[in-house]
Amino acid sequence: MISARPGDNRSVDVAVPPVASLQAIQLPIRDKLEDVSRAMAEIVASDLPLVGQVSAHLLAMRGKLFRPTLLLLSSEVEGTPKKQAVTVAAALELIHLATLVHDDAVDHSALRRGMPTVNALFSHQISVIMGDFLYSTALTHLVKLGDLEALQALTRASTEMTLGEMRQLAVTDPLRFTEREYYALIQSKTASLMRTACELGALSGARRYCDALGAFGQNLGMAFQIADDLLDYRATLCQRDRERRRHRIGSRDSGREWRVRVRPRAGRGVCGAGA
Repeated sequence: MISARPGDNRSVDVAVPPVASLQAIQLPIRDKLEDVSRAMAEIVASDLPLVGQVSAHLLAMRGKLFRPTLLLLSSEVEGTPKKQAVTVAAALELIHLATLVHDDAVDHSALRRGMPTVNALFSHQISVIMGDFLYSTALTHLVKLGDLEALQALTRASTEMTLGEMRQLAVTDPLRFTEREYYALIQSKTASLMRTACELGALSGARRYCDALGAFGQNLGMAFQIADDLLDYRATLCQRDRERRRHRIGSRDSGREWRVRVRPRAGRGVCGAGA
């Protein structure tokens, strides 16, 4: 409970709900998430050695399966999930993985989640082609399911994400980027796929909640990207602050460089500490 005192001696008690970890949220579908991981490996399996090497690397660096989690939990809303939900979730995550591979290629990123990116470990050309392979293979498996609605939803989201990337690349002056343009960008790049994840889950077991779950995914995706951007922004400010301090200390004593570890004050929240 939090006690607030807006007046002389009045107090307001506010119940703060506990924050559940992602592991706790995933607990009801943990077995199905393991099935999703196995399905992903089966979908990208290939006799071509190079494809096998790149696929193994990508599957090793996959994230926390957040989008499949949204899909599977959405499919459980009415307690009647369809068996195909696992395959659809695997296709969804592979498409998400394809966007990351392409993003890293466009940005020439060397690391993702602490591991070398495909373009850093192999080559820029391989990363582009591998991203295409993930897209096409995922969609091929949806075609095999015969689920036209799922196919339409994922291709729509893929188109939105591609347009979002083009919108971002077209920005020449970030300081002139308006709030409306920013919302349009994160809607395309992030929220569209989270919305689709929830919609696909609804189509796999809770059809009458499709619109409501889609709206939830949309809002969650927007909030997710805003929070992620704020973390990046604060990390950038923190890095710049460290560099300025190093520069000032290094210039004091005949060019000698002093390396210091900057420890932000608790409660300031500038670099994520005490926030």
